[in-house]
Amino acid sequence: MIDTSKPHPEPAPTPSPKNPARNVRDVADFHLRWPEFRPIAKALGRNPALSEAEADTLAWMVELLDRIGPRDVEDGGK
Repeated sequence: MIDTSKPHPEPAPTPSPKNPARNVRDVADFHLRWPEFRPIAKALGRNPALSEAEADTLAWMVELLDRIGPRDVEDGGK
């Protein structure tokens, strides 16, 4: 009998050279590659379709990610 009480893992994303975020393996990998993703996040924040609250939230997310160090990712910040 199949246990349906637990969610099934998501399939691995298909690698994409045009979308580097599809190639991220986990949070640690994203952190190591933050310099690659930061300009994308900053450009998103300049999108005129965003509300002021959305743009401000994204800017604060960038500020937060800029301050996360390798130790925070390696051991969960403990």
